Amino acid sequence: MEGDSVSTDPEESIGSSELQAQEQPSHPGNKSWKESLEIGETEGDDWKQKVFKVLFPLTLPLIATAILLIFYNWEIIQDWLGYVFIYLVPPAGKETVIPWMVTNDFPIWSGILAVVLMDVMCALLIVWNYSYLKLVPYMGKMVTKIEAKGRAKFSSSDSAKGGAWLMLVLIVMIPFQGSGGISSALIGRAVGMRPLDIITAVITGGVITGTIIGVGATVGLAFVTENPVAAGILVIVVAAFVIVEIIYHKKTKAHVWSRKNAKGSEGEAEGTDVSEEVGTDEEPIEPSEAS
Repeated sequence: MEGDSVSTDPEESIGSSELQAQEQPSHPGNKSWKESLEIGETEGDDWKQKVFKVLFPLTLPLIATAILLIFYNWEIIQDWLGYVFIYLVPPAGKETVIPWMVTNDFPIWSGILAVVLMDVMCALLIVWNYSYLKLVPYMGKMVTKIEAKGRAKFSSSDSAKGGAWLMLVLIVMIPFQGSGGISSALIGRAVGMRPLDIITAVITGGVITGTIIGVGATVGLAFVTENPVAAGILVIVVAAFVIVEIIYHKKTKAHVWSRKNAKGSEGEAEGTDVSEEVGTDEEPIEPSEAS
C-alpha cells in the first residue's frame, strides 16, 4: 500500500537518523569520578556526581570544625567560625579579618586557614559547576567566547598555562573585598584552565597573602603596644595621606569631566554654526521655480 511504503532515499534516511540522534537525550553516568572532578564539566555526570560537586565544597567548614574540635574547645571554635563567615561579607577581606583575629589573640595560622578555606570552597563551587553559568542570559555567551579563545591559546602554548597560573595567584593575593577564590575561579575557567590548577593557585595565593598580612599585623601590634605615641603619629600621617589622595582623585576626575563637557559643548556650538552657515548660503526656492 502507498501509506505503508518506506522511503529508500539515502539522504532522507541520513537526515532522519541525525534528527533522531539529536532528539535522544544524552545518557548520564558516562564519566568516571576521576574524569568528572578533573574536567569539571557537569555534562555526562550522573546525579551522584552532580550532588557531590555542590555539597562537598559546602561541607569544608564542617570538616575543618570537626578537626579543630580535637585540639580546641567549642567556645574558641565558635569565635573562629564567626571570622570565617565574616570574610565572605563585604567590606571584609584578608586585610581586615586576619589582623582582627591577630588582635584577638588568634594565631596567624588560624587566620590563614579561615581565608584559604573560604577561598577554596568558593572556587570549588565555581569550577565544578561552571557549566551552569553558561545558562545565564548574556553572561553565558560572553563566558563561552572567552573560554573558546582561552582553550585555543593554552592548547598551543605551555608558557601561557604557567602565566595564567601566576596571574591567578596574584589575583588571590590582591586584598580585594570578599573572597579571592570567586574571581580567580571565574577567570581560570573562562580561559580554559583545569580545576586542579585553579585550586592550587587559590591555595598558594591565599597562604602567601595570609602569611604576609598575619606577620605584618603581629609586628604592627607589637609596635603599637611598645610605642603608643609613635603609633598614634603614624596613624595620623597615614590617615592624612589617604584623605589627600582621595581629594586629589576627586578633583582630577572633576577636572577631566569638566573638560569633556567643555569639548562637548564646543562641538555642539560648532555644529550649530555650520548648520546656520549652510542654511544662509542656500537661496530660498520660489514656488514658481519649484513648479
